[in-house]
Amino acid sequence: MNIVSVKYEGLGQNVSITMDDGSVWYDNLTLPPDNEIRRLLHEWLDIPENGIEEYVPPPQPVPTDVGKLYFIRALRELNLKTLFDTIMSGASTEIKEDYDLTTRIVRTDPMTVAFEQVAATQGVTSAQVDNIFVTAHNLEMNNA
Repeated sequence: MNIVSVKYEGLGQNVSITMDDGSVWYDNLTLPPDNEIRRLLHEWLDIPENGIEEYVPPPQPVPTDVGKLYFIRALRELNLKTLFDTIMSGASTEIKEDYDLTTRIVRTDPMTVAFEQVAATQGVTSAQVDNIFVTAHNLEMNNA
């Protein structure tokens, strides 16, 4: 049984240890080599070219809806407000009315989907639209 990789599992000293048989063990680097896995781990880390992969936190989930005020502020912060205004000026009367009357912007709302489709023609990705919602949510939480 040999170690293939070691990866931090958070900001502390906890790591995941992937073995050549596909099994994954979880341990703490501060513990002594008092069992087989820890002995292998300490031996593996003693080899200079072996390192520990950095911890990469999972991406923040995309909120399903955000306040309209914070949506607008997020657009401005991400330099997408002018594009949004241009797209909305060409939107149908129904979509404009929905936007004017709403207080919350929903990620799956036809207005948002229409914005995303037209914005895509200008090089805006779905991930960037998701980021508008993440940014708006963060702004909303910081001002709650």
